[in-house]
Amino acid sequence: MTKATTRINNNIIENLPELRHIAVFGIALDHIDVDSAKRNNIEITNIPDALTNSVAEHSIGLMISLIKKNTRA
Repeated sequence: MTKATTRINNNIIENLPELRHIAVFGIALDHIDVDSAKRNNIEITNIPDALTNSVAEHSIGLMISLIKKNTRA
């Protein structure tokens, strides 16, 4: 499982011979060498809505903090 800032290039894929699956939070796959993964029979999946609720909840929490002027904490 990886995030969008973790680069998975050919060198990493070649050095992990038992790697069979890469799961990504979000939509983008531009940080993964997809061609190398295909050559090595590695399945790639993404979870586009994985963090949607968390981001919304955090945004609401920040708005409440601003309204209550509770930003020091």
